[in-house]
Amino acid sequence: MYATAAKTHAHAEALARVAAGADSALPLPRALLLFAHPDDEVLALGARLERFRASALRCATDGAPPDGADARAQGFATLAAYRARRRAELEAALELATVPLANARALELPGCGTIPDQQATLHLPALARQIVREIEACKPEAILTHPFEGGHPDHDSCAFAVHAARELLGAGDTLAVIEAPFYHAGPQGIETGCFLPGRASAPPVVHRLSPSERERKAERLRCFRTQAETLAQFGLEDEQFRLAPADDFEAAPHPGALFYERFAWGMTGARFRELAGAARRELGLPAP
Repeated sequence: MYATAAKTHAHAEALARVAAGADSALPLPRALLLFAHPDDEVLALGARLERFRASALRCATDGAPPDGADARAQGFATLAAYRARRRAELEAALELATVPLANARALELPGCGTIPDQQATLHLPALARQIVREIEACKPEAILTHPFEGGHPDHDSCAFAVHAARELLGAGDTLAVIEAPFYHAGPQGIETGCFLPGRASAPPVVHRLSPSERERKAERLRCFRTQAETLAQFGLEDEQFRLAPADDFEAAPHPGALFYERFAWGMTGARFRELAGAARRELGLPAP
């Protein structure tokens, strides 16, 4: 009982320190930022990204879907050129936030290299093992990542892999997993910047952005010109965080169609859940 109370207190303290304002004197926990795409880290905490200048930032994918449709839509002749632009946009935003570029890189899987955008679900066991290596190298007190909400398969894959890595390490007591909201399906279409209701036991910590924080975040988001249409759907009122719930990745995050099932990305919720179950078995993790 005492160990559980100590864990709860330590994780809640890490959450409070992560959610503190840009000018807060609260020290950050040692943090690993693990997000799916270049720009996700700015959506999650771009108003206060300078507070994370000493943190390790990892992108699970290269930001370039392999079918080339996004690259062509943005006027790029090759996938490589589009991939390079996505990286350059991230570097521009990090430079504005005085985050050392050496702290940020895309994950590379042994024998595979970087994961293309929309393909993370096809690499769940290797992704989880790589995150284990990142945790062992960085020794974070907290990992910031995506919630499991059916918004994008790469987002859900990051959530799965982070939880699996923590299980593999037996680090549930010492490593806080903190989520930021992105998007999911709602009654009227896409819902952005808020968590899917009913998936956590406690409400999120909401940091209302000051005028200067909103301006900083807007300036950093403008670096991602190739993503302007998508990013325009997100507000600048607040940044929210919560401790990750104990998700069952073999169950749908909500009834009905998932948001990403509206697109021809080669992934469905049923297929994701099948791959998540297979990944847990391959990793030697017990059934949820």
